[in-house]
Amino acid sequence: ERRILMLAGAAGGLGAVFRAPLGGALTAIEVLYREDFESEALLPAVLSSVVSYSLFTFVFGTAPIFGIPRFSFTSALELPWYLLLSLACTASGWAYVRTFRVLKYSVFGKLRARVGIMWTTALGGVLMGLFGILYPPVLSDGYGWIEQAILGQLPVVTMVTILLGKTLATAVTLGSGMSGGMFAPALFVGGMTGGVVGFAAQDIQPDVVTQPGGYVLVGMAAFFAGIAHAPIGPLVMVCELTQGYGLLAPLMLSSAVCILVGRRTALYENQVENKFESPAHLQDATVNLLATMRVRDCYTRGRVAVVEENVTLKALTDIIANTRAFTFPVRGMHGRLNGLLAVQDVRGILYEADLFDLVLAGDLARPLTALTEDDDLYTALLAFVETDLSQLPVVSKDNEEDVLGLLERSDLFRAYSDSLKALREEQ
Repeated sequence: ERRILMLAGAAGGLGAVFRAPLGGALTAIEVLYREDFESEALLPAVLSSVVSYSLFTFVFGTAPIFGIPRFSFTSALELPWYLLLSLACTASGWAYVRTFRVLKYSVFGKLRARVGIMWTTALGGVLMGLFGILYPPVLSDGYGWIEQAILGQLPVVTMVTILLGKTLATAVTLGSGMSGGMFAPALFVGGMTGGVVGFAAQDIQPDVVTQPGGYVLVGMAAFFAGIAHAPIGPLVMVCELTQGYGLLAPLMLSSAVCILVGRRTALYENQVENKFESPAHLQDATVNLLATMRVRDCYTRGRVAVVEENVTLKALTDIIANTRAFTFPVRGMHGRLNGLLAVQDVRGILYEADLFDLVLAGDLARPLTALTEDDDLYTALLAFVETDLSQLPVVSKDNEEDVLGLLERSDLFRAYSDSLKALREEQ
């Protein structure tokens, strides 16, 4: 519940600030995993985003966060430029993440080990103060600069300078141990990257690139999609920011290319591949865990009592009384195993003396269900569920008539429990 509420809160914040309720909800549930999303949090995230958006716009109005014109994609000749934008965003995304990691671990991390986090944080504050004095634009949230870039009020050189400055400022702030986020700076850097490509493209092909401001918006979505591995949320968010789907095609192309080319670059260090690798979903990993374990690792090897199908009920009672097994393979006249005899199937007539010489083991047997040593435990689990037996015979893969031992249902559960415990300890 706490995890779901956290995502719902994140969705509410994004939906309200960006006036993008759907994009905010989708982004919040996407960023946890590289190849998955938190489906359990979808409904709470949507509800939270809608409520926060409604309350926020009731006070501040429904106008988009950026005062920008409508953009549209009208010429397929622009696609090469959007492809170039994707590559530029991938490169700047790699530089953005790499700069942060180098300063955090190679610079401030080594310093922190010597003097402590208090002094590295203080040093980061001093550096950012000096940086802000020398170049004030790096201290803002950047939304105003993004709007100016969209409207074409920033030269390309200025956008490049701000892009580099924001990358360094974010790395110094977070790398030194100070508090801050990566989302807004990522949008800022992505937007400036898009602006550089868009306005440079307009200088080269003014008749093709007629709305370079749209490249800023596409750059924001593609950049964040690439480094956060969140293909849908940022795309929808930009559509909501522009109040239309005019840029949908380039958004889809650029986001897909950024994710594909930059798949080894990850903004969030603790982002895992999918739910099954998340500590929060260890309980959901039953199938994956059982599929990695084999019957050979947990069944009881040894002699197993095999019953001939012509054995009478009287002889069968003696066999059952002198063994602890509850399941017996049944062998037919030709020496092949053809069934299973379960004590639970015999219990009703076990002491009917009148039937001792009339009922045979073959009459009471059910169809054969057997496992091999190479079967995984998930296959074994399904077999236990289908037969409702507590034991199943394990036979040789090369010779099905050779019974190697019995796998008990309790052994399977114990193996699963031990593996789950080991996973928790690793986490």
